Amino acid sequence: MLPNLIKRAVTGLFFVLVMVGGILFSSYSFLALFSIIMLLSLREFYSLINKHLNTGINVWLNAIIGVCFFGVVTGIQLSLIPFSLLYLSPFLLYFLFLFTRELYNVKTAPLKNLAFTVLGHFYITLPFTLLTLLAFYPIDGDVSYKWYMVLPIFIFIWVNDSGAYLVGSQIGKRRLFERISPKKSWEGFWGGVVFATLSAALFGYFVPVMPVYMWMGLAFFVSIAGVYGDLSESMIKRILGVKDSGNILPGHGGMLDRFDAILFAIPAALIYMLLFV
Repeated sequence: MLPNLIKRAVTGLFFVLVMVGGILFSSYSFLALFSIIMLLSLREFYSLINKHLNTGINVWLNAIIGVCFFGVVTGIQLSLIPFSLLYLSPFLLYFLFLFTRELYNVKTAPLKNLAFTVLGHFYITLPFTLLTLLAFYPIDGDVSYKWYMVLPIFIFIWVNDSGAYLVGSQIGKRRLFERISPKKSWEGFWGGVVFATLSAALFGYFVPVMPVYMWMGLAFFVSIAGVYGDLSESMIKRILGVKDSGNILPGHGGMLDRFDAILFAIPAALIYMLLFV
């Protein structure tokens, strides 16, 4: 038991240091970090689907396509690449290629291959690509890199997870979604939201680029979205009959186990910014 706890603690500390360091250091480290995260997450997702649902998805090709889309959208956001169908057309051609490829694939079900290929890009590629819109969010015409639009999303999710565990383990009685995640409770759910919202007040005090109440509103939205991201990944794992999405992070499972909440939190954060900021 103790060695496992030590392994989890060391992995968790290393994970946090890499994430915080990559986000804070520069725009280049941010882009490199999330390109790698997206590549590994897509590889993990498609590998799971191939293994447990008997599909024939080209894992690495789709992972690379996802990262390329991430890079092109970032280039457009920074005006390094003009917004033109010329630069988006390869991705449109790629989806045509997917259908053509299935004409020659007689070993697996074509419709399943197509459906899960597209699902992976909507589930993983799209949210991480939207993160670049937050990182380079235009404020008064300034599209420079803004670490303070990225880091708090992760902080709020981490605090929400810790708060939910602390409250849920102590007073949790009413199950939140027993069919999918038997251990989660409504008490833990609201405890996590409250902890995250309070952490946002502290963050807003030290990073006053927005009023404190705006940071608290962002944390509220992100926390709730994150819980449903967590539940959705749990649903996928139950369908596939696996405990963890992978083993790349010793003691913590796979990439999707670590970023499940984030995949829902990013779109929620962007919608909040567009609506209220």
